Amino acid sequence: MSQPSLNQWQGCLAGVLVGDCFGFPYEDLPRKKTFPNTIEFIQDDLEKIKIGEMIPYDRGIKKPGNPSSPDGKPLPSWMSSSGSSSGGASNSGLRQYTDDTSMTITFAKFLIDSNNSLDYVNLARRFSAEYELDKPKMRGYGPGVKRLLTKFQEVNFKDVFQYALETFDGQGSLGNGCGMRISPVALYTINDPTLERLVDITIDSCLLTHTHPQGIFGGIFQALAVRQALLFGGRRKEKPSAIEFLNTFETEFKSILTNGATSRRTATYRTGYQIYQDKINVIRRFLEGGPSSWDLKKVIDELGNEVLSPKSIPTALFCFLASFQEIDFINTDNHFQRAITLAFTLGGDTDTIGGMTGAICGAYVGLDGFPQKFVASCEASGKILNVAEKLYGKCMTQILLNIRPVFNSSGFSVENPGNELHPG
Repeated sequence: MSQPSLNQWQGCLAGVLVGDCFGFPYEDLPRKKTFPNTIEFIQDDLEKIKIGEMIPYDRGIKKPGNPSSPDGKPLPSWMSSSGSSSGGASNSGLRQYTDDTSMTITFAKFLIDSNNSLDYVNLARRFSAEYELDKPKMRGYGPGVKRLLTKFQEVNFKDVFQYALETFDGQGSLGNGCGMRISPVALYTINDPTLERLVDITIDSCLLTHTHPQGIFGGIFQALAVRQALLFGGRRKEKPSAIEFLNTFETEFKSILTNGATSRRTATYRTGYQIYQDKINVIRRFLEGGPSSWDLKKVIDELGNEVLSPKSIPTALFCFLASFQEIDFINTDNHFQRAITLAFTLGGDTDTIGGMTGAICGAYVGLDGFPQKFVASCEASGKILNVAEKLYGKCMTQILLNIRPVFNSSGFSVENPGNELHPG
């Protein structure tokens, strides 16, 4: 497999943006009846976007305020108006993104700015500061995350890993909030064949907001799917079949419980594993049956379209893999468009499932595989492509220096300043 390209990095993060921006109007909320969740309407909408005749949609963005940082001090440089992932005031005629994209960009910028360590208190500060900037823009943060980000501010970011543990009667959230923002980790750790960094950073970052084992394993599932799309996509001459992709993915997903490099961290959360293995089996059965055998209601019943991680994250992988071939009820020959159309058609949490589908498919086909005008029709398109380019530069530098992580006494990953190299 060839080295993944900048085009794939940009495709991955732009895929989050497009799936999120285009998917949000189809989310099945009563106030969105003007955007019915029907295949005919969705296909017509996407075709209009391609030719620059986008159907108007107003999310009711409030007049922007003038927020300060959570502690009342001037905003740090990474949260200045030119650096904020919010992209300033809304742009007329562009589809606006939600918390999915906002947290993905914030996470990517955190990884870009990291030096010799990953400071998760700093990540909590960044998420909270971005949330404050996002308040006037109706980004759609879930109530649980809102409470956590507000709590972080109230306690001045002390013990940031404690509060997610206390949610849902001490069980922790199993929502898809970790999976929706995790794609930058797959990009950032692409040079680690052991998967140690991918698993470690995924778990540590998820624990800020989602501590349920199913939420944790959902983040790992999505990060591994994006990683494999990067490795299998791009300029590889012989593309795998959907089943070949799934088989390889399953082998890697199973390995994180037995691989010596990752089993130490995953052992605590292993009760969250089996439901995802079951979903892999469902995906395989649907793929083997082919589109002619699909009943979308059955797909929804067995894979899901909800905010819960097990009922949305495997669905995104299915939408990507199902779109390897033509689907008779989706009228496009473009892999990316077909994948997100299928995600939207399933209804439910369409912005998040669309964003996760877009991340996987974008990493696979690259930015060049997107229909024209798709990315440019979204708010902050230039910003997310720029973030992808900077993250790519960071990753390529790590590869050139052959950097690997070491661990501190708490078990959290610390970037090696250069004195330890990958063997071989």
